[in-house]
Amino acid sequence: MKRLSLTLAALLAVAPVSLAQEGAPKPEGGAPAPAAPAAPAKHVNVITDAAKAAFEAMEKIMYSPVVQGLKDLTGTIEMKMEMAGMEGQDMGGGMGMGMSFDVTFKAPKDIKVGSKGGEMFGPQADGMKEGVKQIILNSLGIWVPVGDEEYDADLVTEEGKKVLVVTSYKDNKKQGVFRLTLADNYLPVAATATNEVEMMPGTKPVEQTVKMKWQFAKDGDLHRLEKWTVEVPMMPTPIEYVLEYADAGGFKLPVKFVMDLSAMGMTSGYRFTSLTVNGKAVELPGAKKAEPAGTPTEKGGEGGMEHEGGGK
Repeated sequence: MKRLSLTLAALLAVAPVSLAQEGAPKPEGGAPAPAAPAAPAKHVNVITDAAKAAFEAMEKIMYSPVVQGLKDLTGTIEMKMEMAGMEGQDMGGGMGMGMSFDVTFKAPKDIKVGSKGGEMFGPQADGMKEGVKQIILNSLGIWVPVGDEEYDADLVTEEGKKVLVVTSYKDNKKQGVFRLTLADNYLPVAATATNEVEMMPGTKPVEQTVKMKWQFAKDGDLHRLEKWTVEVPMMPTPIEYVLEYADAGGFKLPVKFVMDLSAMGMTSGYRFTSLTVNGKAVELPGAKKAEPAGTPTEKGGEGGMEHEGGGK
């Protein structure tokens, strides 16, 4: 089906060019109109049988809401940052550091993440959006690249350990290499990701290697992602993402995850502020319940909004 869709898209892209060349008025001198630029080439993924078997083995040992009946999920995640000594005060919003993410997931592996805000982060905002996407996928037990991602994958043995090597591409141009070390039972242990990063807009990309490792909680015989640690060059200490799960629509889902940036004197919290699972809204832990109209409040009177001084 994917091959058919790509062929149809290619035909639709070519058709307007042909019509323009044959039917549109020609420039003075009779010279034909210039042809439209060709669409970027798409990489043909090469995944070895050993890599496919490794991805399948990983999924079998992971806690998977999809296996248990999750069909779809939609929600909004809000990110709030706090500075040391200013706990409880959101450093987002007015400083351009606040972000929200709209998440849509459909079984078995279709996910879309949009973002708003985060102007202060510049080009790094896209990386933060991808980070949210990856955490959601991994927390659902999905580790194989999804969607239309261009990549090659192979399973090799290095120093007696299984290593899943994934090379990523964009428009058939190599982007980076992800080397994932697996335990004997195929549980992810650690990884290195090497790619070229544009540190500032318009600057020449530089090669950067990021180290990662994971910690899992047991759920019966299965494993659920609990912590993701990332070592980034020029950061004095690793960054840790700690996930908190709750029963949501009958499944254990990551309703909150905290990014520890203590080396920079701050923390960043990501929390679902709304969540719908299999078409039903979920009451989230810690969410404020709306008071019915006319309900007496502690200080503000019946159905009233409390103002400074206790009056309405």
